[in-house]
Amino acid sequence: MFILTNTGSNSLLATYIASIGLLSGCSLLPSNADAENALKIQTLMTDLGSCQFDEHERKTMYQAASAGNRIPFPLLICEGKRSDSYSQRWLQSRRSVDYNILGSYFEATDTKLSSSHAGYGAALIEITMPDWGAVCSNQGYDETTCDHMVYGINAPHIDNVSKNKALQLELYQMKLAQVKTIPVIKDTILMPLKHNAKGQLIANWVEDAGAQRTSRALADKLGEVINNNGKPIPISSYNQQYDLLQQQDLPQQYRGVFYYATPQYIDYSNRPLPQYAIPLRKGVQVRGYKTSIYRALAN
Repeated sequence: MFILTNTGSNSLLATYIASIGLLSGCSLLPSNADAENALKIQTLMTDLGSCQFDEHERKTMYQAASAGNRIPFPLLICEGKRSDSYSQRWLQSRRSVDYNILGSYFEATDTKLSSSHAGYGAALIEITMPDWGAVCSNQGYDETTCDHMVYGINAPHIDNVSKNKALQLELYQMKLAQVKTIPVIKDTILMPLKHNAKGQLIANWVEDAGAQRTSRALADKLGEVINNNGKPIPISSYNQQYDLLQQQDLPQQYRGVFYYATPQYIDYSNRPLPQYAIPLRKGVQVRGYKTSIYRALAN
């Protein structure tokens, strides 16, 4: 998940959604291992994205969030309350979500590391999904109201509302459920993964050493050193901690960037829309981590 900043205001728009495409320059067909991994990743993402997870996984996600990791995306969309009619319509629309695996990296198949490292992996995933946010905005509701409409009332990352306000929001949701045509939105996420003790593929919600290794290895596998005709990328200052990468800053041959979200962990963000910018950490004064952008993904 990445953050888009509207340069005309102080608001931050958090999103985890993704879009579909093929990597240019990749003329080789995927290996059997890549194809098998892609099917497993698609199945996992479909289950998580349609709220099909057990109580153990739910607790694992909350533990990861409480430990300072980013809130796992299933909690963002599955924990809030929806009216019965809207819940049914929302779940129905989730069946059309498409997960396209742009590339993956697994230490068990891509390296000859010891078995202790064999369980970790990462994938770059484009997701096409219903844009309930656009539907809500088109109905004339404000941003805060739409957050409760889209993610569910009192979702973990939204300020809670009173009981009376929640009842009002449920009435709004019932109206939203009557909309027949839902547009779609697309974006891209970097998803850390691992295999559990039984060999099953699961999400890795913790930015641990395995996630750090494999996110960087995936960036090495799919990305390239950014080329701006030998010139630095002109990034504007956001505050003492972040620089802003605006759309015009990124050379046209690139669709997005792998960047350091922390001094150790690499994440991915698509090229921002014209009205937004990506807040990137300024160069961290640690050996080997002196640039915020690590690699770029070609169109």
